[in-house]
Amino acid sequence: MEGLALFYLTPPAALFAWLAVIVARKLRLMPSGVPTALSICLVASTMLGGVFLLVTVDALILSPAHFQNRLFGRQIAGPLSLKHYEFYGFQDVGQSWTFAYTDAQRRTLRCLPRRDVLDRACVLAEIYDQKEEWSVTASVEADRLVLEYNTW
Repeated sequence: MEGLALFYLTPPAALFAWLAVIVARKLRLMPSGVPTALSICLVASTMLGGVFLLVTVDALILSPAHFQNRLFGRQIAGPLSLKHYEFYGFQDVGQSWTFAYTDAQRRTLRCLPRRDVLDRACVLAEIYDQKEEWSVTASVEADRLVLEYNTW
């Protein structure tokens, strides 16, 4: 997925970096001995690094916190207890976060009644949005809290 993002983001980032380098050189904010091509590469790489940093923070910190707040009204597990993250799918994408979950946290929440006898996980909460075509489910599997976000 990152390769595709780089493919689409590199040309606009390079163009913006070229304009930023030209303006910075006119204002004498950049050293004069550095070649323009190197300056453009450095500025574009810094911009793309910032974009990927923001995407990573959103995927690993902000999204799970948002979904926990929607499901429970508060954040149950923080980013430091994240044990596994998975992004899957192409058109119908899904994300899964697995957090360490203590017995004290488990006692504060109750499982929903099982809809299917084959369900092994204790489902804590779930939200289905038929109009927007997405769902979020929180469940407990052994000593792990699992949040799953799916679109269809």
